[in-house]
Amino acid sequence: VEEPLHFVCTHGRRDVCCSRLGMPVFQALREVAGERVFQTSHLGGHRFAPLILTLPLGASFGRVTEAEAAALDEAARRGELYSVEKLRGIHPYTAEEQIALRRALLSGADFKDFSVVQEDELITVQSSGITRRYRIRRQPGELRMVSCGAAPSRITRFIVDELQHE
Repeated sequence: VEEPLHFVCTHGRRDVCCSRLGMPVFQALREVAGERVFQTSHLGGHRFAPLILTLPLGASFGRVTEAEAAALDEAARRGELYSVEKLRGIHPYTAEEQIALRRALLSGADFKDFSVVQEDELITVQSSGITRRYRIRRQPGELRMVSCGAAPSRITRFIVDELQHE
């Protein structure tokens, strides 16, 4: 495969939002990317439906609209992230590493040139000669809808301290 692949969660039995919001995005992506787009079941993160996994970037994006389909595919063709704001994760990083990486990307880190190292609660992101360190801790969070039609459940809250930016 020489071009990026997109996997759109459309699994309505798992979460109706994935089907209701995912199918229109799947169809819009299919119009611009053809056979490089697939429907898939559970990708996680229902509250961010529709969720799209783009390979080989290993990046997941949430709440993407039909109008954004062409721009998402074009960014993937260039080997770039479509949107840091809509970024829901980069595989295979842990949740804490993804949070640190997303913070670093929002402050100007280069997606094509980065490294992530985790030591206990401390995570270091290096990019383009800049080092950013974060302490990230988990705490029980508030009750929140995590899925369409589901009862609210307690989420995990991440507390982030930026320790260094040089």
